[in-house]
Amino acid sequence: MSTRPNPQPPVEGRPNNHATIMGVQGFLTGFALSVVALRVWVRRTVLKTFSWDDWFILLSALFSIGVLVCFVGVILNGGGHYTSDLGVPEEWEALQHWEHILLVINITGVSVVKISVCLALLRFLFGRWYRRFLKFLIAFIIIFTISTEAPLIFRCWPRYYIWAIERPPGVCIPTDKFLIIANLNASINIVTDATLVLLPLPTIITLRVNIQTKASLLGVLFIGFFATAAAIVRAVFANVPAQISDSWSLKFYVWNSVELNLGIIAASLPTLRPLFSGWLESTASRFRSRSGGSSSRSAAADTEGADAAGISNVSSNRQGRGSVHKHGYRKQREAEVYAMDMAREWKGSLKNNAPVISSSRTAYGLENNSSEEEILASSGSHRVTGGITKHVEIAIQRSDV
Repeated sequence: MSTRPNPQPPVEGRPNNHATIMGVQGFLTGFALSVVALRVWVRRTVLKTFSWDDWFILLSALFSIGVLVCFVGVILNGGGHYTSDLGVPEEWEALQHWEHILLVINITGVSVVKISVCLALLRFLFGRWYRRFLKFLIAFIIIFTISTEAPLIFRCWPRYYIWAIERPPGVCIPTDKFLIIANLNASINIVTDATLVLLPLPTIITLRVNIQTKASLLGVLFIGFFATAAAIVRAVFANVPAQISDSWSLKFYVWNSVELNLGIIAASLPTLRPLFSGWLESTASRFRSRSGGSSSRSAAADTEGADAAGISNVSSNRQGRGSVHKHGYRKQREAEVYAMDMAREWKGSLKNNAPVISSSRTAYGLENNSSEEEILASSGSHRVTGGITKHVEIAIQRSDV
């Protein structure tokens, strides 16, 4: 896709842009890897769980490292210098080869991030059609990635024709047709990015959680829009051959890396909520105490009274509703009291395991492992379908001593 220069040796004393390129890439990759490391720690140590979406985000982190390694290879082979200063053919061909590998790794990594987000949303979004759509989207992303990389990898045959200057006659996809394929793939990529950003928006807006939690989740979605914007910029540069062959700034390849790393960050930040939930709650409490004065203390007293009343009434409330405070939370100890009360009054046969009061953990970063609160999409005594709950599992067995 770029014009092949005439043979020449490397220009001595040529200026370079290495510090800027590697500074940007080092920061993006380091930030993304730090967020992934925190995600792994929260999921394994704090929440005691690790799911498929976590494995896929780890895989995407490896692709991010691979992209950084490719940038080092690009820099060592002429990247960051003006195209007119490159040594041709050896240095120019090596640079084109590293850029080709970088592009393949980056495209694969972006798709892996999208699959991780889909798997996380499968645990976060309820409803048959949501689940069917997400499963379809995972299959579509896999097929789309293969169809995107096949023309890129096998654009020419033999493959080294893609970056070779001097070559015998071979078979290559014409540049104009290859550009049509690239634009089609870029458009689909932007649509899938935007879909994954917007899909959880209605659920987050309707969640009965405090304003701090809702604002933090919407902020993460905003970061996802940056990744979508990077995909748009990359698509624009793909239509300008001068931008692709620009060896000084490497803009096209830098924006590819921006999309990958911002996607990793946006996919991982929601899972870090347990690290910041305590800080957010304490900050909100201090703000309310300063601004509300006696009215805040009165509201707090009312809430505590409601919680106490809910605990005392658990045994008589067989629906297990308990008391829910104004932000849609219920104390975990109420669920435990209710479960133990049910266990004491179990009248069935103990020859086999009694029914288990169970559910799944909350997902996509909305879980709180402090065993103090659970997020409920409840209103009064009626539970809204699709709520996010956290239950205690109690099983009763006969012990033959």
